[in-house]
Amino acid sequence: MTRPPPVTRVAGGRIVAMGDLLSKDFRAAPEQLFPADGFDPSAAGYAPAALGHRDMAAADISPRAAAT
Repeated sequence: MTRPPPVTRVAGGRIVAMGDLLSKDFRAAPEQLFPADGFDPSAAGYAPAALGHRDMAAADISPRAAAT
């Protein structure tokens, strides 16, 4: 039996592996990008994540805008 596509894709979204996108940055400067709990990103850690989302959204919107 095949699995149905994730709801995200059905709704037109994309699934993004944030670890793949950000792991190099977080490994290079863990003391800056993680707070004391070592789990959640710090304020500085959220910046590259936000920029990554922005860049992916812009890339996703561009082909749609050109098609209309």
